[in-house]
Amino acid sequence: MRKTIIPILSSIVLILISACSDMNELHDKYLMNGETIYIAKFDSMYLYPGRERAMMMYWLSDPKAKKCVIKWALGNDSIIKDIHVTPLDQPGYLFIENLNEGSVSFDIINRDQNFKFASVKDSYTLTVYGDNFQATLLNVSIKNLKYNASKSELGYTWSGDYDNTIGYQLKYTDKMGTSIDTLLSVANRNIVLKQFPSGGSFEYRTLYLPEPAAIDTFYTDYRSVKVP
Repeated sequence: MRKTIIPILSSIVLILISACSDMNELHDKYLMNGETIYIAKFDSMYLYPGRERAMMMYWLSDPKAKKCVIKWALGNDSIIKDIHVTPLDQPGYLFIENLNEGSVSFDIINRDQNFKFASVKDSYTLTVYGDNFQATLLNVSIKNLKYNASKSELGYTWSGDYDNTIGYQLKYTDKMGTSIDTLLSVANRNIVLKQFPSGGSFEYRTLYLPEPAAIDTFYTDYRSVKVP
């Protein structure tokens, strides 16, 4: 019985010695490579679409993170932006310019000042807008155009709204020769222009926002209206 136990114990001892040796080799390799330093991702980050561009709003607490590398178009296009630690009430902002219209996927990695260490990659996709979206925009029309000569007032009503309409820009010169350039809300459908000259004219255009989070407003061409 004792003769059987001794070989088994010897085998276990050899296995333990081998395992310890392997662990030591792995540990020694990491020591030779030096300590691994990781750069943090953004604590929080949002991307907003615009006209052939995008805006990033971010919060960052890692002081080692100094650069942000942003790649898109399958990595064929990229930019490097400076980043900094942000207070909770003051986010950082950066812009990504010269983007093609359409769906764009971004890969975002933070780096240290010397580009020696990196964060884990973040990936985001958003829609960028441009000339194709611009070509779909229509100027609204007006109806019930009526001039009150005794009050020198011109009244009318906006006729029809289109998706993503956010307002109108109106320009005219009043009876006193003052140039009026004002923005009107879509909520105000019945318009009265004060001190409007008899036989005068005005021009207007429609404002569009592609989506609620977009950073750029799109405009139609001006339409001129001559008051009879």
